[in-house]
Amino acid sequence: MFRENGERLFFSLKIAREVDPEGLRTVGVVTKVDTLEEGADCSEVLRNRVIPLKRGYVGVVCRGQRQAAEMSIRDGLKEEESFFRSHPAYRAIASKQGIPFLAKMLNQILMKHIREALPELRSRISRLLQKTEAELATYGDPLLEAKANPGALLLHFFSRFARNFQDAIEGKLQAHHSSEQLMGGARINFIFHDWYSRALAEFDPLEGLSDHEIRTAIR
Repeated sequence: MFRENGERLFFSLKIAREVDPEGLRTVGVVTKVDTLEEGADCSEVLRNRVIPLKRGYVGVVCRGQRQAAEMSIRDGLKEEESFFRSHPAYRAIASKQGIPFLAKMLNQILMKHIREALPELRSRISRLLQKTEAELATYGDPLLEAKANPGALLLHFFSRFARNFQDAIEGKLQAHHSSEQLMGGARINFIFHDWYSRALAEFDPLEGLSDHEIRTAIR
């Protein structure tokens, strides 16, 4: 969040609530805490007293382009720590401010989410693996000897097709078929007794033929 404009803070929180209404993943980050006007501070925000968040706020000191060029990251972090520990408004909460604390906090949130999501993810992967293995089994054994004996391979395919066709006619459900649709013999029976019989009943063999044409055809 940007400390320069209070409206931006409210706008940022509004967006955060849209994607995280329960506030379980929202962490308030107040940047450039060291650039406030003399005599001003944002300690009330950092103490989570202005617009409370479940995970609170963390203040950080962001280095400018010049500081980034002249100062190493390690020195920048030391200067940030010194700022919070020496500032009268922040020294009491200095241990929970700064980039290192923010990184640790975000890492803990991430690890907690992974631990909670991992069992379900593992279960989904297991179900998908079982489904894929079942589908793979329907394709038959690996064709390791296909080049050596193509005639036997062709016979294998013909035999498998004939067996699958017979199973379908007899109503034996294949592993990869849906149980929500009619298959094989059941579908053939449905087509003949529903679609086909209705089509025959609605069919007019004399449609489009005149009496003269009919008499001519009979002769």
